[in-house]
Formats: sequence, C-alpha cells, structure tokens
Amino acid sequence: MILFCGNLHGQFSHIFEVAQNYRPAAVILLGDLQARRPLHIELAPILGI
Repeated sequence: MILFCGNLHGQFSHIFEVAQNYRPAAVILLGDLQARRPLHIELAPILGI
C-alpha cells in the first residue's frame, strides 16, 4: 500500500495515525506542506526515528 497525502499545510498528526494503523510501504506527500521544522524531524514518528 502507498499512502498519498495532499495539502497538509503543516498538519501532520492525522498522517501519523493513518500510517500507524495501515503501515504503508511508502508515504507520498503532495501539495503545500508548510512544515515548521525540517521534514525529517516533522515526520520522525513515521520514519522510525
């Protein structure tokens, strides 16, 4: 499964819940991310860091 997520506008928490429940092979982020911190920090909960 591949999870596609669009126009996040800095809101990543709902992605974490879906990724944890479905364990996709990949997560594709599309559109406006507007991350407040570097993405490797914002996405740490789903990167396994």
